[in-house]
Amino acid sequence: MSKRSAVWRGVLGLLLVVLMAIILGSPGDTPALAQPPACNYSETVLADNPIAYWRLGEASGTTAVNLGSLGSAVDGTYQGGVTLGTTGLVESDTDTAAGIDGSDDVVFFPAHPDINTGGPYAARTIELWFQASSLSGTQMLYKEGGYLNGFNIFLEGDQLYVGAFADGVGQQWVSTPVLVDTAYHVALVFDGSAQTVTGYLNGAGFGTTPPIADAIPYHEGGTSVGAVYYEGTLYPSGPVTYDLGDHLDGIMDEVALYNRILSPARIQRHAAGCSAVGCDYQAIPSIDGPVGYWRLGETSGTTAANISSLGIELDGEFVNGVTLGVAGLVTGDADAAASFDGTDDLVTIPSHLAINTGTTYPARTIELWFRANDLEGTQVLYEEGGGTAGFNIFLDGAELNVGAWASEAGVWVSTPVAASTTYHVALVFDGATQSVTGYLDGTPFGPDTTWFTEMSSHSAGIGIGSINEDTRYPSGPAVGATGDNFGGIIDEVVLYNSALAQDRIQAHALGCGTATCYALSLSRTGDGAVPVASPTSSSGCAENEYVAGAYILLTADADPGWEVSGWTGTENDARQHRRDQHSRHARQRARGQCSLCRGLLRADTGADGRG
Repeated sequence: MSKRSAVWRGVLGLLLVVLMAIILGSPGDTPALAQPPACNYSETVLADNPIAYWRLGEASGTTAVNLGSLGSAVDGTYQGGVTLGTTGLVESDTDTAAGIDGSDDVVFFPAHPDINTGGPYAARTIELWFQASSLSGTQMLYKEGGYLNGFNIFLEGDQLYVGAFADGVGQQWVSTPVLVDTAYHVALVFDGSAQTVTGYLNGAGFGTTPPIADAIPYHEGGTSVGAVYYEGTLYPSGPVTYDLGDHLDGIMDEVALYNRILSPARIQRHAAGCSAVGCDYQAIPSIDGPVGYWRLGETSGTTAANISSLGIELDGEFVNGVTLGVAGLVTGDADAAASFDGTDDLVTIPSHLAINTGTTYPARTIELWFRANDLEGTQVLYEEGGGTAGFNIFLDGAELNVGAWASEAGVWVSTPVAASTTYHVALVFDGATQSVTGYLDGTPFGPDTTWFTEMSSHSAGIGIGSINEDTRYPSGPAVGATGDNFGGIIDEVVLYNSALAQDRIQAHALGCGTATCYALSLSRTGDGAVPVASPTSSSGCAENEYVAGAYILLTADADPGWEVSGWTGTENDARQHRRDQHSRHARQRARGQCSLCRGLLRADTGADGRG
């Protein structure tokens, strides 16, 4: 049996032979603690949907597990005797880090089309934490590609460099000084539209390069942390072609990649680690795997950034002078919102296979926060599709309506609202039950029965705050480029290609309200060790307690030789999962392992195991 196969049949094997994460009655009393409970820094990173996220927190073995959306396809490998279990660099987070000896240690990662063997790449954010034990010579922190095309972050003496290079087009770096034996967060942001790289140290920008290129091409040279690995790299002084060298003497932690531009505000949030104050609301919807998520929190410009895993493909556009930077509608979250004038303001969203130009959509959830200045006439909050098929959320006087239609026939449900009042609204279309249900502040209204079991392709425009092309109302189609403009504030618009359960919508509608902590119990059948949960608690909870929607990595000793015959799903997710590590969001990708039920964290089913 291969080593990899052994992991598949071992580490995951008894990574919950039958996992039962059961709520032990009502929430327990929080015991007195000498220090505040540890935070779970990974929740902050995962809220931004990285394609790759290596915490480097393993205690043993040679696999650096990827927690990003690409999963085990880009799990890394520790080589040269990397010291695992080193104290992590994010204060108050219990996860550990990797010690690099400055001699032969390296962590390397496989090639992947979404990272280096596809492209060209018009946007990229790379972030990591590091601490150097010495500041002598050249020390590679992160490198991607060879000496022709790629990205890198490295130390040259006491100068930290970040840069990008495209053969025959351009190459540029920016730098800033650092100190020895000091923990830092560094981020590299490549913006192809501006053709630049911007560097951030501890959340503060330290420079933007002159133009490089509008995209970084295919670059199959190795991707590595802690040293140059495979096919060299390019420095300001010129190329190097060796396959291993320029090792870091120090510690590496929390390496994450995104195929989009993280905003300065998000980079600052990540760099704050566990010392950030206030609620990070976007982490709550992100748990459920949105296909589109527009916070509308920009303070300038015309781009409404999409922070889902589809990144810039779904970036929207503020049109006709939408007022940016107004106070957000989620109390306790510092992110801003967008104000619409009721005359011609709107946000347009591009069509995409994942939303409206694919074949069919058997389920959809659309949610947003809003506050209306008045309740006069028809005001569109969100619409997608045209007169034939689509979804919309709109005000008709004092009635809030949500609906769906196909082949020019549909259903809408409604509930009354008041002006100058903040609301969370959700539309849920579930083809399996042929229903449309509305939720206002987590409370359902409707449902009504649809005649259709799936939504067909609906390529007409997508608009926030106004009609964009066409839509349909209960009274019939509404045709026109724009119209029925909303007057008021809209915030946190999120789309999912699934029918979210009521408990999840209620969790979203709670916003930054106080979360309840629930005790977690782990058990297994047969021989072998009981799985261990990491982190040991949610931020703000006592040991072994978690909030609903928590992200948990479960591991267990593989020595007994168990193997997994398949992860059985819940009634809401009948898919099976086979992986060497199950470290995924509850209800997002592995609900059979860790699901949410009535707002409480538990696993309804596990894996059948045999020794």
